[in-house]
This record gives sequence, C-alpha cells and structure tokens, in this order.
Amino acid sequence: MHGVAFALTTKKPKSVAPTKELDHWNQANKVCCHTLLNTLSNELFDVYFSYKEAKEIWESLVLKYTIESVLRQFFIIDNYYHWTMIEDKDIKVLINKYHKLLEDL
Repeated sequence: MHGVAFALTTKKPKSVAPTKELDHWNQANKVCCHTLLNTLSNELFDVYFSYKEAKEIWESLVLKYTIESVLRQFFIIDNYYHWTMIEDKDIKVLINKYHKLLEDL
C-alpha cells in the first residue's frame, strides 16, 4: 500500500507516457479505488463504484463532506446566536443547553 497515494492527486498519465509510469499509476489507482470503495457504506458505494479514477472519488468525497461540514457550522452558529434565556425555565437546564452549544462550536 505504500507509494500509491499519488493516485489520489494525480490524473492518469497520457498514453505517450512511458509504459512503466503508466503501469505504476494504474496499479496505484486500482489500490486506491478499492481501498476507498471498501470503506464506504452501501449507499455511498452505489454512487461511487462507477468512477474510474481514485482522484475523482477522492475529490467528490472531499467536496461532499466539506459542504456538509460548512452547513453544519452555519446551523450551529445560527443556533448560538438565537439562544436566549427564558424566565419560565430552570436556570440549570438553560445553562446546560448553552454549554452544549459551546461544545458544538
């Protein structure tokens, strides 16, 4: 498995590239694709199994989870800004909710 991570960041060499270089990339791509696909849930596997290059899978997953992370942060920050003290509720409950919001940030 060592020496194959370059397939996640490198496109397939042109067909004019030396055969040894092309074979090395193909083997690295195959290892990376299988490794990535084996770690995915069944639902995500169904989406990504048709991709031919590990670089495509990797970039798509990075984009997917980066967007999800940013949206989650916006949601948490929005909840933080809209948090208010309510006189009818117990102060301990309100403080616990406030601490929970701070932990999520």
